[in-house]
Amino acid sequence: MKQTLQRWARRLALPLAATFMAAGLAACGSDDHKNETPAPTLNIVQTASNVSDFSTLVAAVQSAQLVNTLSGPGPFTVFAPTNAAFADLLSSLGLTSAQLLDVSNRPLLTAILTYHVLPAQVLRAQVPAGTPITTVQGGTFTVAANGNALTITDALGRTANITATDTRATNGVIHTIDRVILPQGALNLAQTARVIPGFSTLLAAVGTSSTVGARLTGTAPTTVFAPTDTAFTNLLTSLGLTPAQLLASPALVQQILLYHALDGQVLRAQVPTNTAIATLQGGSFTVAVNGTGLRITDALTRQINITATDIRASNGVIHVVDAVLLPQGQLNIAQTAGVIPNFSTLRAAVGAAAPAVATALTGTAPLTVFAPTNDAFANLLTELGVTQQALLANQNLLTTVLTYHVVNGQVLRAQVPLNTPITTLETGTITVAAGANNSLVITDELNRTSNIVLTDVRASNGVIHVIDRVLRPAP
Repeated sequence: MKQTLQRWARRLALPLAATFMAAGLAACGSDDHKNETPAPTLNIVQTASNVSDFSTLVAAVQSAQLVNTLSGPGPFTVFAPTNAAFADLLSSLGLTSAQLLDVSNRPLLTAILTYHVLPAQVLRAQVPAGTPITTVQGGTFTVAANGNALTITDALGRTANITATDTRATNGVIHTIDRVILPQGALNLAQTARVIPGFSTLLAAVGTSSTVGARLTGTAPTTVFAPTDTAFTNLLTSLGLTPAQLLASPALVQQILLYHALDGQVLRAQVPTNTAIATLQGGSFTVAVNGTGLRITDALTRQINITATDIRASNGVIHVVDAVLLPQGQLNIAQTAGVIPNFSTLRAAVGAAAPAVATALTGTAPLTVFAPTNDAFANLLTELGVTQQALLANQNLLTTVLTYHVVNGQVLRAQVPLNTPITTLETGTITVAAGANNSLVITDELNRTSNIVLTDVRASNGVIHVIDRVLRPAP
């Protein structure tokens, strides 16, 4: 290990030395020695050992077998996390100090510690603000100045404050920081999600599934499209659920989580566009270029933005998404309609109709629903000469119209009988005929036609076919 670090130091010292040479020469140009501090007598490890707030850091250096290296000639710059900083990291990772310092975690510990070390002496006045700084570990971080304060942003986008600077040692300098900074690729997928703010609901969901948990902590390379807490909040609002209610359905949660994961490591540049991408859940989604970014279309035709990419882990990569992806067949009909944006008027209508309508759409009996879009309802309002408020206030009319769109049993597109009356829950009938370009057209009892624009949107209790006009039964 000592030889490995020395090789890193030789490879990195020249670029860093060139960056900081001008400031170093300026510091050497004065003949006034009256205010010089005494020359240090202890090396970096010895200096840190004399500071009680660095006891965890010193124990980590010992466990990683880096004492001899950091006691060597250097020079080095160490960004030294306090005991509180290590305690915060342990809490985030769900580890004890003994577990982190265990020999089995030595590769992880070494990667983290060497990420805090530069292979040159860099005093506070020489720290380059806004420029990637390469560490002995090989990763980079940046430092930003805000007045007299300096803040580090690590490779995972986390920030740490530099709280004290220029503690000299015989072989370099120590700067104190209030957070353990982390490189990419050192932690596994689950650990990486733990230390990045904004994934608490995702982590709670992962905790309900041993299958998903094992995958995210295992060795098989995996790509995860990780929804933020806000993404989960929006989903729960659409479903009318609390987090506890969602987590109380572990089978559903597992299917949703597996739909966010791909087998293998797929970096941003490798994501196939405009083609079905198979997930660990068994369903698929597609990705398209959206300006300079990428946008996912899930199995329910919902569009989700990929807001950050290529967050590396030891066993794969994370891409961040701004909505929860949903496979088909996991939500009931009412829930499925609840998460598709183009059905907001339909959802309001179901809520205003007789309770039996919502009971049927959330029940276990298989149903087929011909679901009108928002535009279809807007056209109906024009046709009837009423406002949406007036329509939603007419419970009897809504109940009649909505049940006219529902058929008992699950009838997939290939099973729809053509040119034959189909009886609905309302007891009226509709007929379906073949249209142009392999399309299907419904004719209602008023001889009005509606196109079926999307078929076979599966739900846990049936199937939805999307139509572009509200059907009307005979008076």
